[in-house]
Amino acid sequence: MHCMLFALQVVAVGSGKANEKGDVVKPTLNKGDTVLYQKYSGVDFEGENERQYVVLKENDILAALA
Repeated sequence: MHCMLFALQVVAVGSGKANEKGDVVKPTLNKGDTVLYQKYSGVDFEGENERQYVVLKENDILAALA
């Protein structure tokens, strides 16, 4: 079985997510990073000037590329 992978450049990062203790855990990604994700992960939408975006949870990202 083959899965389709896509690469994107991160254009924005949230402030983090609360863990089970209520502490906010900051994301490990930064604006400008290039990441790989699988098809059907996240939510696609069209932004300003008809630019396409994908909103992903950090755990949907398979790899950050150097």
